[in-house]
Amino acid sequence: MEKDKTNHVQKRAYELWEQQGRPDGKHEEHWKQAEQEFSEEEGFASGPSSRKLDHNSGIAPRSKGTAKRRLRGGSV
Repeated sequence: MEKDKTNHVQKRAYELWEQQGRPDGKHEEHWKQAEQEFSEEEGFASGPSSRKLDHNSGIAPRSKGTAKRRLRGGSV
């Protein structure tokens, strides 16, 4: 899986580099953008607390513990 991600990101970063006229010194910017696009395509937000989105609503699902606390009248 990681190899597929790396290959995808590498190809996309190269496309971005070509689209922008092959500028020098932009490789990290293109790589980060390609990684971000890959993450979005996979349905994840960036960062350590990423969760899959409900594609129908665009909202990340709540944990079960949150729903239970709400039912018992607890604060979240």
